Amino acid sequence: MRLRGTPPQDCRPYQELFQAPLEFGADRYAMCFERADLDAELPTANAALAAVHQRFADDYLERFNEGQLSHQVRQLLSRLLPQGEPRRESLAQALLMSERTLQRRLQEEGSTFHALLDDTRRTLAEQYLAQSGLSLQEISYLLGFSTPSTFFRAFRRWFGSTPNEHRASLGVAGSAA
Repeated sequence: MRLRGTPPQDCRPYQELFQAPLEFGADRYAMCFERADLDAELPTANAALAAVHQRFADDYLERFNEGQLSHQVRQLLSRLLPQGEPRRESLAQALLMSERTLQRRLQEEGSTFHALLDDTRRTLAEQYLAQSGLSLQEISYLLGFSTPSTFFRAFRRWFGSTPNEHRASLGVAGSAA
């Protein structure tokens, strides 16, 4: 372990924590490993779990590689949703392009305005449901739905369950209203 600064009077807590040789007064903090340690198989490794995590990471990164415009549209939708259902015309105007140009460029990226809107709402719904302080009515409003019942129908389509059931499966206590 390479640590900046002067050594403390008692190095035992550092030694107990890192269980490795300590070097104080270094120009930067660093953990140095032997090459063999990096190549060693982890005794508790789970190949199936690693594959699942890799798939999630790949899916997450792919969202940002879909194309610059899709990413901009998602960001803008996230900001506009609490004001109500975003319209394609107002989104195009905010991006300084015509509605037709927006539609064409999204199509070139293999997407549509409605698909991005639906996916953004679905992603945000999951995030909001994990927060116990938000009621379902507030979440419905934050997602730009005109009524909570519209949100409930969309949620059932996305996840095959109600928002309350999903929240309970996450172990989150929230307001049902």
